[in-house]
Amino acid sequence: MNRAAEGFNGERLLARLHDLPRAHRYLVGFSGGADSSALLAALHELGDRCPATVSAVHFNHGLHENAGKWKTHCEAFCAHRGIPIRVENLDIDVPPGRSPETRARAERYRVVTTLMEAGTVYLTAHQQNDRAETLLLNLLRGSGLDGIASIPKLRPLGSGWVARPMLNVTRSEIESYLRDRNIEWIEDPSNRDTSLDRNFLRHEVLPLLHTRWPGLPGSLSRTAQHARETLDTLNDDLATRFGKRLVDPYTFEISGLSALPRVYAALLLRQWIRERDLLPPPERRLSEFLDQLTGRASPDSAPELRWAGWQIKRHGSLLWLHPIAYPASCPERKWDGSGQLELNPDFGTLSVDAAISCKHRFRVGPRRAGPGLQISPGGPRRKLKELMREQGIPPWLRNAVPVLYREDEPLAIGDWTLSHTWRTLLSEKHSVYRWKPRDELLMKLRAACHQPTIDRSGTLS
Repeated sequence: MNRAAEGFNGERLLARLHDLPRAHRYLVGFSGGADSSALLAALHELGDRCPATVSAVHFNHGLHENAGKWKTHCEAFCAHRGIPIRVENLDIDVPPGRSPETRARAERYRVVTTLMEAGTVYLTAHQQNDRAETLLLNLLRGSGLDGIASIPKLRPLGSGWVARPMLNVTRSEIESYLRDRNIEWIEDPSNRDTSLDRNFLRHEVLPLLHTRWPGLPGSLSRTAQHARETLDTLNDDLATRFGKRLVDPYTFEISGLSALPRVYAALLLRQWIRERDLLPPPERRLSEFLDQLTGRASPDSAPELRWAGWQIKRHGSLLWLHPIAYPASCPERKWDGSGQLELNPDFGTLSVDAAISCKHRFRVGPRRAGPGLQISPGGPRRKLKELMREQGIPPWLRNAVPVLYREDEPLAIGDWTLSHTWRTLLSEKHSVYRWKPRDELLMKLRAACHQPTIDRSGTLS
């Protein structure tokens, strides 16, 4: 075995795994490319010495004509080694002018977050060359310290962690490892397309620089690590002072932001965005957004920041972060008032414990103009818009909330604001009405708005 192959193997990987948080499962992002093939093969090579069980997840984006062949290759690779593999077929909706790669990456991490549980570490096969390329790209974009810090070795993700144990391994070491073991891997032809910035750096710029500075990838990786250590120190200070603001991946409390030094305010927002594994927006646009948030623009403005398929909007004292294309309106469905009603994969289900009989069929959908919702017997009918505003639901999310109707009469907003009529019908059957969304943002919205409903005894709980 040649020296390059000795540079990467199971033993070297094991040393990196021991530096990670204790885990009971390693979930490997497996594309079938050289990097992830080497990572998965090296984990298998460790056998019983591997600190955790190993499984893989392959994302079939359907963006390439060979996507089906790549899926089959990955399944065969894992079957040969007895590694469980899960295939996630992603339906990528790419708005005009947006990058399919950026949208695909965001969707992958959204799905991975749902697969995480305590004790799970999601392993990706980013290596030293990836880190060097990312640093250079960020420098060319005028990024700050967080861009120079490039790809982190470890960060929280959902209930677990995402880790990159191969950041000290070069691309040539990986390919030597695979060739010496006769392991085949997938070559994505799009990786040769030099019209893409990263590929231009990889195939045109870095080889030229390498002729003058052979150790360039390692030097750039060390620079990234130094920047990462400095950034981590700053972020630790931010976490100590403002940690509660960084916990929620969808909302950010901005009260007091204008009192912070400008560099801290910007760093705090970037850190919040990076907690979602997103690239932060360009510095100029972030600066303009901060001007609006901190009162240097018109106080009547409604600050909004859009970049790379994502957006931040302000509502009251909260910033909301989600994809530009999100959210869709609640789907329209008819319902007979029994059992469970499936809305769609994101909006989840509506259900009752006991069937509610009614002369008219129920209908579910987004809010619409018409009579308001009567909360108390003999009380006034309240406009849905008014009730949602009082509940703190941002205007652009209000059509995502399922409203239950009987003919044109609204009976419930979500499962937290119920009309007197609907509460009476539920009470008579000792039933509970529930909305169980599956989309994380909708789950957060429900948790924020949810109020006690009728329990099985027919009393408020």
